[in-house]
Amino acid sequence: MSRFLTTLCLFVFSAACAFAQCGGQERWAVKDGTDDTASQVQLDNITDMTIAQLVKIKQPKIANDNTTRATPEETMVVRVKARLIQWKLESDQDFHVVLTDDTLKFTPGHGRPTGHSVIGEVPSTDCLSGSHDEFGTTSPLLEGTGSDPIGFKISRQQMTDEFPDADLSGGWNDGGGAHVEVVGVVFFDRAHGQVGRAPNNLEIHPILSIQFLDHPQELMAAAPTGKSTANTIIAAPPAKSGQPLVIQDPNSGESASVTADKALKVTSSVESGTSGILRAGTASADLGFPKTLTVCWFTAASPGAIQISIDGKNWFDVDNTNGSGCRSVPPARFVKLTTAKGMFQASY
Repeated sequence: MSRFLTTLCLFVFSAACAFAQCGGQERWAVKDGTDDTASQVQLDNITDMTIAQLVKIKQPKIANDNTTRATPEETMVVRVKARLIQWKLESDQDFHVVLTDDTLKFTPGHGRPTGHSVIGEVPSTDCLSGSHDEFGTTSPLLEGTGSDPIGFKISRQQMTDEFPDADLSGGWNDGGGAHVEVVGVVFFDRAHGQVGRAPNNLEIHPILSIQFLDHPQELMAAAPTGKSTANTIIAAPPAKSGQPLVIQDPNSGESASVTADKALKVTSSVESGTSGILRAGTASADLGFPKTLTVCWFTAASPGAIQISIDGKNWFDVDNTNGSGCRSVPPARFVKLTTAKGMFQASY
């Protein structure tokens, strides 16, 4: 029967079964705090750190088993202010959260670590024992007490409250670069091409609290919370006239239009896409030369320009940003607006 169900998952319900798993295996006891040394985690001694400081912590030697916590490194609890770029529900039911510094740069999947991002993970409260029920069922990291309680039961609810309409099918949700204050346990993963990976493989795992200092819904205005794929509606300024503004890439045929509800909609790409907020004078994350790149901007107090860059150092004007509108620009690695605020949409 077990072999039959496995075959059924593989051939009939592959997409649904991929997200039916509860928990994982690799270092799972350490990730959720069901290991024998979880009581040593310093919940009453939180250290304030920055992303830059976290990525410089020396990676300790990691045991080959799934239950040994590296001490003292993985008993540290840190508090860091960061930007939430994107997140998704993984097959083990953890929320995989990409956190960056103010550069908004993060490590792409299977890419070289930028040194500007770390991964945070918010476990499911229902999956402590792992995918094969081989770990414990209680954890001191699940729910703390006190005037300012912490625990991944709390952070899970904070994420759910902030993203009530999130995509939970495994796709990326846009965090809008929201300012967050994260409290969590230091953990060192094994490198396997994770999006957001730090150069020392440090993660905040589990996240025990995530306070939203500004909200993605507000940053993305009329956009539905979450969902940052190529066919996603994201926030955008109104067109210059009463008619929808349509942009079409002459090479790929992809188009973007500002709709009547003042949202930018980019037609589906054959592959994945991403979107994000652009703040005046701040470069985007490393986009890695997407197939198409569209930029929209709000009306600024003074005229500005869309700029693109190959290396993040030398910038070239593409067009001015008088008024408000959208433009398809050459697919560079980085893009920014010199005065206006807006957003970008990339397709790969």
